[in-house]
Amino acid sequence: MVLVISMSLFGCTSARISSNLASGAIGCRPDEITILNETATFVGSMHNFEAICKGKRFICSYQPTTGINCKEALVSKNVTYEVLENGIIKDTQMGLEWVLGSNEDITWIQAKAWAQGLRLDGGGWRMPTEVELERLYHKGVKPRNITALIIFDGYPFWTAETKGPDGRFIYFADPTSGDWYTQDGSSGMRTIAVRPLSK
Repeated sequence: MVLVISMSLFGCTSARISSNLASGAIGCRPDEITILNETATFVGSMHNFEAICKGKRFICSYQPTTGINCKEALVSKNVTYEVLENGIIKDTQMGLEWVLGSNEDITWIQAKAWAQGLRLDGGGWRMPTEVELERLYHKGVKPRNITALIIFDGYPFWTAETKGPDGRFIYFADPTSGDWYTQDGSSGMRTIAVRPLSK
C-alpha cells in the first residue's frame, strides 16, 4: 500500500505494482499480466495503464480515493475484435478469425502443417497471407506494433507466401519490412492461423 501511495504521489509507474492492482479486477494472477502504456499524473494522483491477460486487453485506472477500475477493450485502431472462450479471435470488420500457435520457435514447414491440421471449431484453418498479417499491425502499440490481443515472445510470423524453396515472413515493426527466410530456420519465428469468419 505504501508503494502504491508513493507511486501516486510522485507520478511514477511500476509494472509490478500495476500487475498487482489489476489482478483482482480482471481475474488473473499478477504473473499472468502484461502491463503496457503506463502513465501517472501528479494532479489527482491518477495512474493509467493497459493490462493484457489470456488474450484479453483491459484499460485500467487507479486513484487512491476510488481504487482500481479496469474495463475490457475489444476495439483497437478502428478494428473490432471479439475474443471467444476457445481462444479464437474474431475480426468482425474484415470477416476473419485468428488462432495463435504455440509461443515457441517454429519452422515454416511446421507452421504450415500446424495450421492445416488445426481442427479447432470445425477446422478450415490455414497460414495467413502477408496482406492479412498487416491487418494486425497497429503503429504505436507496445511492444511490437501488434494488436494487444496477440502476445508472443518472438517477433515475426510466417506467411503463406514462398519464394522458391524459401518461406516468407513479415516483421510487425513495419508492414513494408517483410523479408525472406529459409523454411528450416526457426529462431524467433512464430505462427498464427486464419480462416474466414464462421457463420
